[in-house]
Amino acid sequence: MKAYIGKAYIESEHNFQRYIIYAGSAYIAKMVLFQAGIISTNSSENFEIYRERNFDDSENASHYEITKLQWKLGWKFYGMNPPDPETSIEKDYKRWYQTEYLTIKSVDKKR
Repeated sequence: MKAYIGKAYIESEHNFQRYIIYAGSAYIAKMVLFQAGIISTNSSENFEIYRERNFDDSENASHYEITKLQWKLGWKFYGMNPPDPETSIEKDYKRWYQTEYLTIKSVDKKR
């Protein structure tokens, strides 16, 4: 399926949240953001929708595979410090992922 990125701005153009949306068209992707309450019908200038072919057909990928692709594309992981994708290899990313995410997952299970 086609992948779109919904980029919702929070207070400024430098503060935003990105969402990966799988849809048949940009219009449907926009409607998904409206229905999820991520963007309101009043704020047409506080978001943008664009195609991201790198995520096409990845709707069934694991969390690890999606975050690895985000890492390779230079996405930021707020509050986390992954290895630099320009100077690191996938093995470095996997070690970081296991430390960050598997620790979070085990804490959640204890609750």
